[in-house]
Amino acid sequence: NSGDTNGQVIKAESLAEGAICNIHDNSWDESQVIIPTTRVEMQAQIGEAQYATLAAAIAAAQSGDTVKLTQDITPAERINVTGDKNITIDLAEKTITSTADVAIVNNGTGKLTITGNGTVENSGSEAENIAIWARTGSIDIENGTFINKSNKEATVYAGTSADESTPVITIKGGTFKNSADGTYTYNSSLKPLTLNVQNGKPVTSIVITGGTFYGNDPKNGDDYLVGTFLAPDYKSVETPAGSGVWTVEKKAYTD
Repeated sequence: NSGDTNGQVIKAESLAEGAICNIHDNSWDESQVIIPTTRVEMQAQIGEAQYATLAAAIAAAQSGDTVKLTQDITPAERINVTGDKNITIDLAEKTITSTADVAIVNNGTGKLTITGNGTVENSGSEAENIAIWARTGSIDIENGTFINKSNKEATVYAGTSADESTPVITIKGGTFKNSADGTYTYNSSLKPLTLNVQNGKPVTSIVITGGTFYGNDPKNGDDYLVGTFLAPDYKSVETPAGSGVWTVEKKAYTD
C-alpha cells in the first residue's frame, strides 16, 4: 500500500480512483485500477472484535456477551435483539438517537441488560415511538437516560408475549422522560406516559427499584391496569413538591 520513492511515502489512500503509482520508478499507470481506502468508524465491539454497526454486533453476540457502543449513532431501523440469549448492551456514555418507531426492542426470549450511563432517544416523527420495548424477552435497565416523544405511547413498554409471566422490565436506575406536549391521548388526566404495560398483562410486568421519572408517578402503575410499578419496600418521592418529577428509592425504617 505504500513505499518510499525519492524520500516520499506514497499511500494508496491518497491516490485518485483509477490510477496506481509504481513505487519502484514513481510512474503512474492508469490502466491499473485502485480503489482508495475508506475509513469505516466501528460502532460497537464485543471484547476485541469490532463491528461496523450496533445491529451487527448484537446479531453476532452470544449468550453472556457484552456489546459495547463505541460512538454516538443515529439508526433508522430498530435495534432488534433476537434469539434465546442473555446479552448486555453497554452504552458507554454514548447516545443512540433513533429515527425508527422503536429504538431498542427485545424480540427474543432471553434477557437484555442495558447499562453504561448512555442515552437512548426516540423523538422522531412516528406517532407511537418508543425508546425501549420488551416485546417477548425481558429487559433489565441499570442506568442511563431514556427519552421518547409521543402522546400515544410510553418511553418504556412491556408486552406482547402470550405468557403472562414474561417479559418483565426491571428498572434499577436511570432517567425516563416523554417529551411530548399536552396529555396522554387515551386519558387526558395523565401526562404523556413514560411507562406502559400491554393490556391483558399484569402490572408487575414492570418492576422499579430506582430511577427518576418525569410526568407521572410510577407508584400509580399502569393507566389501564392501575396497581403499582414499584417493587415491595420502595417508594416514589416528588422532588421538589409539585415538579412532576419522581425519584424511586428504598423505604426508610420509619416509612
